[in-house]
Amino acid sequence: MARGADAALTAPLPHVAAKIRGGGDLVVVALGSSSTAGYGASSLATTYPSRLGAELEARLPGRRIKVLERPTSK
Repeated sequence: MARGADAALTAPLPHVAAKIRGGGDLVVVALGSSSTAGYGASSLATTYPSRLGAELEARLPGRRIKVLERPTSK
């Protein structure tokens, strides 16, 4: 899989694309297990959802990005 700005997505996300085109706020829900909750991360800033939010903010300047963490582990 390619990395960086030229990385290709393999699945279309039409609702997300419409939000981006329209300049609206973007809310992403990160579902997952312990890695989504941040277990094993060296700090809060290095958790998967935090890194995702930072990357989206860098790629979509001027947009308000919110990443909600919803770990599914019990």
